Amino acid sequence: MEPRAFAVIFVKIRAADRLLRRYGETAGDELLRTIAEEIRHTLGQSAAAGRYARDQFLVFYQYSSPETVKELEQRLRQAVESIHHFCQRSCTLFVDLHTIYPQDEADFYPNILKAVLGRRQRKS
Repeated sequence: MEPRAFAVIFVKIRAADRLLRRYGETAGDELLRTIAEEIRHTLGQSAAAGRYARDQFLVFYQYSSPETVKELEQRLRQAVESIHHFCQRSCTLFVDLHTIYPQDEADFYPNILKAVLGRRQRKS
């Protein structure tokens, strides 16, 4: 049986913290719901996603070629950055993407954790 090729895309919404502070908790939650819905809509049935932290999401994608990962990254970026309104408020969002390719299933979860935790430590 051939091993499955997975990519994990780390999605960070830049300036989301600033918007959350400016507009408050309720509006901030609505912004995050809007972003999550846009990610869900973009992925359809092709991948799974979840929120990792307040302004960060993880996308798990089983891919057939590296080009399909790049295409998905581009679609995710465009989808989130196309959000300009929520709760009758305006916003401009920018996305940072970081993708890892675990080599085999044994390395899958440790590689995800290393990548995510490493990114968080470098940003702090």
